[in-house]
Amino acid sequence: MRKVKLLLVVVLAALLLGLLPCGYDTVSVPSTGAVALPRVGFNGMVVKAARVTNIGTVLIYFRVDGGAPTTSTGDTIYPGGGANLESPAEVSQFQAIAASGTGSLAVTYFQ
Repeated sequence: MRKVKLLLVVVLAALLLGLLPCGYDTVSVPSTGAVALPRVGFNGMVVKAARVTNIGTVLIYFRVDGGAPTTSTGDTIYPGGGANLESPAEVSQFQAIAASGTGSLAVTYFQ
């Protein structure tokens, strides 16, 4: 059921933004330091947007303004929740950290 919901969110986001999915990653998010997305380009093109979904069981904090989140500050993605990164700048400046332990994000990239 979770995969069906994720697929529906991705398709809806693509339709609303007029973008096409172009890649997918699963990103491990530790609580020991912020991580960025592994891709800001795909097949030589700049990624225009992304959808990040918390597929783990821990709270994840993130920022898209170039600053680093901490284990207690930043915008939040609750387990099962997600966030849309709506510009190349947000994709390239995205950083995330788990509140505790290790979290996991599913990321779909759009062009």
